[in-house]
Amino acid sequence: MTKIRLQANKVKHVLSANQEIPIHMDALYDDMNLSMKVSRTQFEELCDDLTKRATDPIIHALAAANVTLEEVTAIELLGGGMRVPKVQSSLTTVLGDKKLGMHINSDESMALGAAFYGANISTAFRVRQVGLVDINPFAVGISLDNLETGDDKETSDEGDDEVWAKKATIFKANGKIGVKKTIAFTHDQDVHCALDYSDPEKLPEGAKKELQRYKISGISDFAKEMEEKGLGKPKVSLQFELSNSGTTLLVKAEAAVEEKYTVEVEVEIEDDEDTEESSNETSTSDDEKETKTEETASDEDKKNKTEETAAEGESNQTTTEDESKSGESSTDKKEEPKKKKTKLVEKVR
Repeated sequence: MTKIRLQANKVKHVLSANQEIPIHMDALYDDMNLSMKVSRTQFEELCDDLTKRATDPIIHALAAANVTLEEVTAIELLGGGMRVPKVQSSLTTVLGDKKLGMHINSDESMALGAAFYGANISTAFRVRQVGLVDINPFAVGISLDNLETGDDKETSDEGDDEVWAKKATIFKANGKIGVKKTIAFTHDQDVHCALDYSDPEKLPEGAKKELQRYKISGISDFAKEMEEKGLGKPKVSLQFELSNSGTTLLVKAEAAVEEKYTVEVEVEIEDDEDTEESSNETSTSDDEKETKTEETASDEDKKNKTEETAAEGESNQTTTEDESKSGESSTDKKEEPKKKKTKLVEKVR
């Protein structure tokens, strides 16, 4: 089979420059040799259904990019098929009067691009990154429903339980690969997870819609344990990855609940804070006293003026002595340790 494929590739390249080619294969079947001639017209008729593979992607790419053919300024052909006259004529029917650019070695460019991309995603050795972005052309969706067990089947036949199911598109069409996304929901039962292509009609003919199937267990037991503690339903988080190879996988599944608890925390406070709190409490009572004393203060001030003038001389002498003593005593004092106060802090885990 490999020999026939190699011969077919040889016929394709030779007929691109010649109108006819002789074919000879030894012992093709039951020790019988094959010897014949194939013309370019015959070969193009045999491959007529395959030429659509060169034109259909152009139409899909323009529609996905929301670009018209008139907005395209230049076209460059890549790949070995650019040398085939039938492929060139098919592209001309789709592209119209657009000139087909054939300035690059098509076979080498495809091989070099594959080597660069392989170097970017390689984990075996480190190389300088090359600016390449690969996309996933097909949208990937997720379907969730309860994981069926023997008890679930019996109850579902009775029709008492409600059917729980969720659907969502986790990776959109033409999005970057090599990314991760997480979905979260509240549930208390084990889950069956299905990954499929969201738009099966856009897949190539013969491609399957199904991708992956997962059974996520342990949620039901965890939910019962939390219910006994008086907590709510767990929050389930599922993380999916669209790898650099283009495969979609479930990489992480977790279930958690929020629990509030109170913790006593010791906080150091200054003495000034205590005095401020006490002063705030006594400020109202002091204001009341001041209003009463202000009325009698005017009479007493007259009497005290004469006494104050006489005592000023004596007070000036005593203040100098007190200041010198207070300066010496303040240096001898030690810093008082800071007081600690406990506070109740509510935390969530």
